[in-house]
Amino acid sequence: MEIKKYRIGTHSKEYELRENCIGWIPEDQDWKSLRFNHVNNVALIIANPINNKKKSLFLHYFILKDAFPFSFFGEKRSEKWFNFAIVSDNKSSGKFIIPV
Repeated sequence: MEIKKYRIGTHSKEYELRENCIGWIPEDQDWKSLRFNHVNNVALIIANPINNKKKSLFLHYFILKDAFPFSFFGEKRSEKWFNFAIVSDNKSSGKFIIPV
């Protein structure tokens, strides 16, 4: 699996887009509810609904597909993803993007 980096919106830093958590959902709420309620800067536990494996993440904030550079829109995988989250393994570790 190729990991690409993208500069989001006006950010000067590039973030990796990781696909290893596709389909995983937060334990207490769904992604849509978290996004709608503007939840950010919180620790989350997400679970794989197939095997119930769990992972802790720190949710910094949500972003929309429109924040990606034009080059992303030419990729096949961009057709099925619209909402993303900037997360990290813990509050102070390096940030990365996951599709939600």
